[in-house]
Amino acid sequence: MSKSLVILGPQRPTPTLPVVLEALKVQGPLVAITAGWRHDEADVEALQGAVGRVTSLPLYRWFDQLPAQAPQIAATYRERQKRIQRFKDLYRLRMHAALNTVRDLVRLLPTDPELVTREIERAAQVVRGIDAEALGAVDEVRAAFSGLNDRFQNPWIRDLRDEAAELIAGAGAVLVAGGHVAVLRNRMLFFGVEHALAQCLDASRPVICWGAGAMVMSERIVLFYDDAPDGPAEAEILDHGLGFAPNAVLFPHVNERLRLDDQTRVAALAYRFGPHACIGLKKGAWIELTEAGWRRKSGPETAVRLCSDGTVVPMERS
Repeated sequence: MSKSLVILGPQRPTPTLPVVLEALKVQGPLVAITAGWRHDEADVEALQGAVGRVTSLPLYRWFDQLPAQAPQIAATYRERQKRIQRFKDLYRLRMHAALNTVRDLVRLLPTDPELVTREIERAAQVVRGIDAEALGAVDEVRAAFSGLNDRFQNPWIRDLRDEAAELIAGAGAVLVAGGHVAVLRNRMLFFGVEHALAQCLDASRPVICWGAGAMVMSERIVLFYDDAPDGPAEAEILDHGLGFAPNAVLFPHVNERLRLDDQTRVAALAYRFGPHACIGLKKGAWIELTEAGWRRKSGPETAVRLCSDGTVVPMERS
């Protein structure tokens, strides 16, 4: 099993990236994908202060130029995103109602564990079905805008895709940072960066991710925030991820964003996304995918598993 995909915990205020780069014996230039920072994309001063010279791949800035360079493609893309957002509003209505049922059953678990566990699994399967249908519906919207699949016939977009691929091909390691996860995902896919990253991983050159960058690597991106400004929110499926981190749902900043002491919420989350491992990433976390599954290389309190009994336990050590 290749260990070239590395998932880290938060890098602020004290980055662990320098230690990881040294341990991996990275040779060659560093390329950073920071589109999730949006307008601060080019501000890699903190990264450079930690690890030396870093070249930022300006995906967000490139996309901002799209209306001027390819106005029809830009207009079609905007309309597609509006359609997807309208569907997401409907998805949340169904998902919230079904998830309330799971939580109500989890609360009843102590009364009759054998009987209630079976009902929890059935209720969780309903939620999983709604999540799967949401991904399928988003795919249908994208299929209705299939003309966007031909965007690389536009010379300007094709040249930027090739420029991104060339930078990644020459990198000793690629760093995928955090920020706005939907923006990061969409910009990476628009410019075809996933193909260059796949080649990087196949060549066993490290792709090192944290925050939203870690979430984008998964098969499904899950948005989560138990203490949103307008009250407790429900985790929801954002979209397909790049699929480089299989069999796991990743929760960066887990201490700040999830109520880990609320066993009902933890159990409902683990049931919902099972059998995938629900992995919480704290400061100092470093995990990799091995032949035995996901394992941590950092301290016991830095990366945790969320379990269906509502407990939170340290990940297995590699």
